[in-house]
Amino acid sequence: MTAIARVTIGAPGRPGAEPGGEPLETVSASSLGQLREAAAGASAPLLWILDAGAVPEPDALQALLEAGARPAASLPLDASGAPVERLIGRYADGDTERLLAAAQRRQVPLRHTHVVSLLVDRAAVLELAPPDPERYRGYAGSEWTARLLARHPGVLVPASKVRGPDPPKPALAAALRMMRTPTWGRGETLRELRRVLPG
Repeated sequence: MTAIARVTIGAPGRPGAEPGGEPLETVSASSLGQLREAAAGASAPLLWILDAGAVPEPDALQALLEAGARPAASLPLDASGAPVERLIGRYADGDTERLLAAAQRRQVPLRHTHVVSLLVDRAAVLELAPPDPERYRGYAGSEWTARLLARHPGVLVPASKVRGPDPPKPALAAALRMMRTPTWGRGETLRELRRVLPG
């Protein structure tokens, strides 16, 4: 079994276990801005990055490991068990062949996502500038995963489920900064502006 470090963002790491019951190395970061530092402090080649507010189902990690692709993201659910669209992010729908291949594996290629439950190679985290919560606030995870997924195409794995945290609150200044990045498409930009603009 490949060694895995569980990286908890936003609170002290909770002990976790690999499939088979072996304990996971645990690392914590106070915010997404310290993600690369946390990755550097881990020794395992794979990182399972979890928001402190996320509660994974028992087989969530196993489903990510079986996905055959990294990065691999879990499906965030609300308290009723419904998917939380704002936490999922956006699909990479520009490559039809890749989209169909992923669909056959019951996966969806991602263009960006919020960092709720993400299995990723430690080396991929270390090679990127970390997320910038000061600049992008609740959108920092989406901006960072857009850069990550541009280098390392990844997927949403619906078989891996987590009870997600609340979606980030809209912030006008951060949304305007996000508009100057390539993260959002036109439709996403318009939807977010409707959330943040009064009236």
